[in-house]
Amino acid sequence: MEKRLLPVVGVGPCPPLIPRLSCVRKLFIATAHAISMPKCPECKRKIVSLEYRAYELRSGLMDRESKYSGLVSEDVLTDSIRYCCPACGHVIAVDEDSAIRFLRGQS
Repeated sequence: MEKRLLPVVGVGPCPPLIPRLSCVRKLFIATAHAISMPKCPECKRKIVSLEYRAYELRSGLMDRESKYSGLVSEDVLTDSIRYCCPACGHVIAVDEDSAIRFLRGQS
C-alpha cells in the first residue's frame, strides 16, 4: 500500500508592526509530491503562494515610545478579501476556497 501525504494549507502571520486597516498575508500550499505549479494569468509567472489582502480592524496598546503590543485582529471586511499574484498583484481569487483550488491546479 502506497503511503501518500496530503497537501498542507496555511496562512502566514501578519506582522504586528503598526495597527492598520490593511493586512497582507501569504496563502501557501506545501505538498509532499510534485504538482504542476499554476501560472498567473496576467504575468505568466509560476505561483507557489498567493498574497492575502484584506481590510481588518486591529486593536492593541501603544506606549509612550510609540511601540505597539497586544495587537489582535478584531474583524475583517469580507468584501475586501483578495488573493493576489505575489509578483504582479493581479487578483486571482476573492475567497479562500478558490485560492486553494487555484494553488492546487484545480481551477
